[in-house]
Amino acid sequence: MRRALDSRKGVRKKSKMKSPFLLLPFVVLSAVAASAEETSGSTAAPPAPSAIEARVEQVSKMTVPKGAASRTQTRFLKVFLSNASHDEVSLKIKYAFFGHGVKDHDDFVVTEGEKDATVKPAGITEEDTPSATATETRAIKKTPASGTVIVGYGVQVFLGDKMVAESYEPSSLKSQMGKAPPAPKGPPAAKPTAKATPAKG
Repeated sequence: MRRALDSRKGVRKKSKMKSPFLLLPFVVLSAVAASAEETSGSTAAPPAPSAIEARVEQVSKMTVPKGAASRTQTRFLKVFLSNASHDEVSLKIKYAFFGHGVKDHDDFVVTEGEKDATVKPAGITEEDTPSATATETRAIKKTPASGTVIVGYGVQVFLGDKMVAESYEPSSLKSQMGKAPPAPKGPPAAKPTAKATPAKG
């Protein structure tokens, strides 16, 4: 019945089909948008640990006052950090100076600490540690030798939680890094004895 009516009116229904050329710009724009989302969502990989290198120089000074029985050691470190990557890196330097007593040779930490450092891409920077000091006194007559002698240092460089460089002098101190006890405290100073007041007669 419907066909008859349509034929009388001379109406022919056409299928509503879009041209594939009209869809092409939409497809291209969708692909570009997806590519932009992937690019913006990606993150750069962190620098490889092998891109970081460290070189350490120890600066030492010995002070011996004229006529004194004691002498004082002063040491600090120059830590040179190089970054071969294309990204700026933030590093943490852990350092320690080790020593032992004049009488015994049990290693302990004279001083230790941490420093933050930033190295630019393909750059080199220098970080100096605070000085460590130790004093020893030679034996004189009935007075035995005393004091502390600095024997070496240890340096570790970290990129995040990963150690990327280390240096020890001598190398045997590697086993003491983070394990050696702190320097022993000296005996407390003796309190002055009060003088007796003579009794009045």
